[in-house]
Amino acid sequence: MENSYRISNGNPVSIPSDPSDLEMRQIREKARRNFYLVESDWSQLPDNGLTSAKKDEWKTYRQELRDLDTSDPENITWPTKPE
Repeated sequence: MENSYRISNGNPVSIPSDPSDLEMRQIREKARRNFYLVESDWSQLPDNGLTSAKKDEWKTYRQELRDLDTSDPENITWPTKPE
């Protein structure tokens, strides 16, 4: 079977021949996103010890995770986790 490709950011990217491959990658990336959300739950607790500015950074990060477009799992731009 011949592979199909598309160009993304000037680079060839393989297009899966079986749509279920793409669907599985989308599911994995959504699971990864959900893991990052769970991993950062602590940041929104009232007694977390963060300043309000830091808490807002975490809140923004978490919203960016929720808004993440996983329709193209080869080209996801993950938000930067606050330090």
